[in-house]
Amino acid sequence: MSSLCKLKRMVMKEVIAISTQATVDKTVEENVITNPVVQTDQIITLPRCQTDPSWSTDCNLFGSGFVIDQENDERILGAMAEYQVSTPLHAELAALVWAMKNA
Repeated sequence: MSSLCKLKRMVMKEVIAISTQATVDKTVEENVITNPVVQTDQIITLPRCQTDPSWSTDCNLFGSGFVIDQENDERILGAMAEYQVSTPLHAELAALVWAMKNA
């Protein structure tokens, strides 16, 4: 292959790369939210229980933590590990049930 052909290929690759980047930049600019909605007046009802399990397909255990905020400004915290369950949704349910039993 001649050096002229190599040069043409390099130029075409560069043109395609620049064109692709311009398209990506334009798409990103069009999808940026300029005035995001932020809710500042949240109403928190107490008592409130929050759980957050951790689930992975390549592990034989799943873990979870919980926080319960009570009306008297008391906060109950907990963490656990259990044998693996089938899906992340099962982990969510198991974490919630466990938090309610141990709170």
